Amino acid sequence: MLKVLLVCGMSGAGKTTAQSALEDLGYMCIDNMPPTFIPLVVDLVEKQDEASPQKIGFIFDIKYHSVNNILTAFQGLKERQIDHKYQVEMLFLDAQDSVLLGRYRETRRKHPLASSTISLADAIQKERQLMQKLKQQSEVIVDTSKLNMKELTLRLTTLFNEENDLGIFSVTFTSFGFKHGIPADADFVLDVRYLPNPFYDETLRVLTGKDAEVVNFVRTSEGGEELITKTAEYLEFILEKYQQDKRNNFIVAIGCTGGQHRSVTITEELYSHFKGTYVCFVQHRDMEHNVLEVKKRFNIKG
Repeated sequence: MLKVLLVCGMSGAGKTTAQSALEDLGYMCIDNMPPTFIPLVVDLVEKQDEASPQKIGFIFDIKYHSVNNILTAFQGLKERQIDHKYQVEMLFLDAQDSVLLGRYRETRRKHPLASSTISLADAIQKERQLMQKLKQQSEVIVDTSKLNMKELTLRLTTLFNEENDLGIFSVTFTSFGFKHGIPADADFVLDVRYLPNPFYDETLRVLTGKDAEVVNFVRTSEGGEELITKTAEYLEFILEKYQQDKRNNFIVAIGCTGGQHRSVTITEELYSHFKGTYVCFVQHRDMEHNVLEVKKRFNIKG
């Protein structure tokens, strides 16, 4: 069956890296083709012999195309995919605003929507508003905020490599701090702020939920072990259902106050529990940032 993948997302979120990764997986990638031409290209490829490409990727940049045109092309392909025997999906690449700002400032590239009257921050916000419809329609959403080029390539290779023995369904476990905001792409959010906070123990304050001392503190605190066990049991049920429903990925977000201690430990424990069953990823969105905040607040060196 012909695979058709539309790749879009925030400028600076990694579309160039995604294109390279998909090409390595055998996708014939076409960059910034007018969306109205997509059905014609798909029809032509579908009619060719078996030697023709069996996987096509269309990469879009907001600089060249309107969101409505991309969405119209995608929905049109969706409506025809059963009769024409091809599979179409949309991949959306996202990243936190602060990360996108940092990437543009580091590379000194100009944002496609920025101008003499629109600042970089405002341009990112404007693009996010424009792209919201596409994000809502996307089957696969990848947050690249904490991923370098190699890690993003690995993530996409895992998601779209049909030869992966575990299948393409993946689970991402991410910790976060509620004071920094809930991850927008989370499918399941768990609040662990009711557990005792290691922050109030001076010997644990600048450590993280990956350190043995904090892990022991969280696991042995009242309700710690029970939380891990019951959450794992629930996720075992729900993940199986989502996989049966042909979902590509599922994002589990675990939150505490700052995203440094409790949420990190619980995230790591759940990741360890499921990594032998599913293709799993783990990330800690706010851990390092919160450690720096704590050190600055208490004037701790090192």
